[in-house]
Amino acid sequence: MSAGLQIVPSVRSDPASPNFVFAPSPSDPNTIIRLFANPSTIQTMLRDARNSAIGQYAGLVHGRFVVRSEAGEETVGGTAGLMKAVALFRGIKRPRLQGGLDGKVFVYVTNPGVDFVWPERVRSGTEHGPTRMKPPLNSVFTTFVVFDEDSIAAEKAAMAARGGGPVHGIIHNWEWTLASPAEPRFPDEFATRYEEKVWAR
Repeated sequence: MSAGLQIVPSVRSDPASPNFVFAPSPSDPNTIIRLFANPSTIQTMLRDARNSAIGQYAGLVHGRFVVRSEAGEETVGGTAGLMKAVALFRGIKRPRLQGGLDGKVFVYVTNPGVDFVWPERVRSGTEHGPTRMKPPLNSVFTTFVVFDEDSIAAEKAAMAARGGGPVHGIIHNWEWTLASPAEPRFPDEFATRYEEKVWAR
């Protein structure tokens, strides 16, 4: 994995670059790295009209988006996304990905306190952009990332087409996960769900 950028308090993911996401590094949560959202994942969600997942990406993973009203006014929304991660785990013991990647998957955990959904259609007088929703009860938000060089190399052309720059990992998916009753900041059964806890803060 490449060296990360040193942390700057004002760093936020750029709404103009929606495929690129800033996040704390696995090696040091006080160092920022740059991730890229797998275009195949995004395309599948768009094709299947998964409006909740698209809204969650904008507001909870990327964490920063611009809302434009019908009158042309712009406001910035979101939660700061993965920059607000409270923990990072590695290795999914419950099979999820093909090709033996489960052990290479890192799971960012956030506690956003809000959910987002992309409206099914934009009606006159409504704002363009994700709509805030109540989050699922007793849940945390998890984002799945791989950092291996082959996964990054496979997206080289897609990254270049969207602006390029250094990328340290690929975001493959995200979802709400039931929270642990004992440690409500973390997923349920986190001690047996993942191979290791990389860090928590």
